[in-house]
Amino acid sequence: MLLNLVIMAWVTTGCWYTQDVATPRPALEGMDETTSQMPSPILARSDIIKLAPSFLLDDGREFDGSRLYTELGLTSNGWKDIIISDALHTGGRGGITWNVYLCVGPNQYRGPVAEIGGWTLAVEDDEYGNKRIWTFWYMSGTSGHISYLYYDIGDGKWKVAPPLEIYSGDGGSGIGNSIFDAIFNEHTRIPMRKISPASPTNDLPYQDTAWEW
Repeated sequence: MLLNLVIMAWVTTGCWYTQDVATPRPALEGMDETTSQMPSPILARSDIIKLAPSFLLDDGREFDGSRLYTELGLTSNGWKDIIISDALHTGGRGGITWNVYLCVGPNQYRGPVAEIGGWTLAVEDDEYGNKRIWTFWYMSGTSGHISYLYYDIGDGKWKVAPPLEIYSGDGGSGIGNSIFDAIFNEHTRIPMRKISPASPTNDLPYQDTAWEW
């Protein structure tokens, strides 16, 4: 109920707009009519879930290319899609960029079809059987921006809702904390796995420390 009220307020206050995101269409050949660009190439799972390039700083420290990812079905087609972060060293206290790849067949993916940002991700079902991915980007210890990725049935496109600033955490408002807790909780939060040089193929579950930030 609270989530519905938040979305309704978003719309009725005139703060609503969307950012179109290219949608893969496996049946199309050549030009993709939703973007007027060539469709993204077909990728294998191993092309996506892999370490980011590592590099050395001048002081000798090395960024090892570790990343976080999850696999879950974003649509009702029965296939698991991939959400994977950029290299962890590129993230800050506010969040990190995540790329979304859609499965279009056995070990076949198109994308990225969208970029979303934040440390904390949550998922819920929409009324059409697809998933809505919520994100939270920390602005400070008492505030942050919520947004979500969703599939627009009417337009046939993936879209990212505009950010809405709420005040949550220690020193935040009661309403802000209620909104945060309704969206991001143990029932909706997306569990992640970590791929690192120590476990490039046998990756391990990851505890999101930013959840407690």
